[in-house]
Amino acid sequence: MLIKDLFNKYIKNTGYKESITLLRTFVCTIRKELQQVIGIKDNTIFISTRSLKHIYDRHIFDKKTPKDFYLIINNVNNIIRNPDRIYLNEDTKRGDFIFVKKINNNIYACILEIINEEEIDIVSVYTTGEKYLDKFVLLWS
Repeated sequence: MLIKDLFNKYIKNTGYKESITLLRTFVCTIRKELQQVIGIKDNTIFISTRSLKHIYDRHIFDKKTPKDFYLIINNVNNIIRNPDRIYLNEDTKRGDFIFVKKINNNIYACILEIINEEEIDIVSVYTTGEKYLDKFVLLWS
């Protein structure tokens, strides 16, 4: 199931923090050179309805930036496959790596979590600024 289909079927028009059906779907693969940067063997990225709902709630209800949300779901593959930079996430935060891509003069960060050798999940995707990224260790650019 495509990420847009997952959104349309299980997330779209749900209320803030409303319960949803828990599912996962394939999003894309990471390029071989980037796999080496983050030290993983499998390159398959998934997203759960839980993470998609979190992204939806943050942009639709909290930030009130629906354009950002739709840009994210239309470009998440590009953010992961063609990042401008990759950072190591902080130990205190969920997720292991931050893939960063500038799109339309905005910086988008995609948090990836290594579940095990065969599972990598998107935790969140959001807009950010350079100042926020300064506190992370740059692994690749």
